[in-house]
Amino acid sequence: MNVFRFVPGYETEVYQAGKEPLLLLLLAFLLAFALTRVYTRLQRRHGWGSGRVGGIHVHHMVPGLVLVLVGGLIGFSTYTSPVVVDLAAVGFGGGAALVLDEFALVFHLEDVYWEDEGRKSVIASALGVAVIGLTLVLTTPAGLHSDTLSDRGRIYAASYLAVNALFALICFAKGKPFVGLTAIFVPLVGFVGGIRLAHPKSPWAHVLYDEAKQERARVRFTRCLGQRTRNRMVAVLGGFPHRPAPHA
Repeated sequence: MNVFRFVPGYETEVYQAGKEPLLLLLLAFLLAFALTRVYTRLQRRHGWGSGRVGGIHVHHMVPGLVLVLVGGLIGFSTYTSPVVVDLAAVGFGGGAALVLDEFALVFHLEDVYWEDEGRKSVIASALGVAVIGLTLVLTTPAGLHSDTLSDRGRIYAASYLAVNALFALICFAKGKPFVGLTAIFVPLVGFVGGIRLAHPKSPWAHVLYDEAKQERARVRFTRCLGQRTRNRMVAVLGGFPHRPAPHA
């Protein structure tokens, strides 16, 4: 189903390359996340009610899980109809956005949607968009399957990817998800992020830092311009400040 056939280059770069379902997934993710955040912010401001079944509040990650499961099941099935596959991609993308929008609730097993911990949901959603976008635009990493690449070249390319992946994992462990994502493709970014102090609440700091180094990390991330900028962007997207409205 060539949805955007009138867009220049879409026919060859997306449709014939088999990337249309992934593009629809990305668009559905963005739309669902935007609409969800708009509604929850209006709900918080005006004190609107929320979905309930038998007096129990139903978080929007519940229908999100259903959509993800149904979309994933169809994706692994033998359905080959372009319409069915595209609809499954749309359902999966929208469901994934609903789930990641309440990632912090799943992580903490309590309703922290409007608390400081709720930032994790916005960060998780942003990382989800980044991963889907990178999957959409990238082809085989470093041309490993190219016929023109020698065996030695493949070894170098594989080593390059392994080093990038190592620094990316270190950055993720140090509580720097966006740096880690960038590090997969830009080695120097991962190296810098890997040797610098970890976020004080990261697994790396929790396991390896003593109290003095924890304090250094807290001071650094309190004063860090990049951290303050990230927090401000998350606040714009997520609808903070964190104190709930009196009528909520």
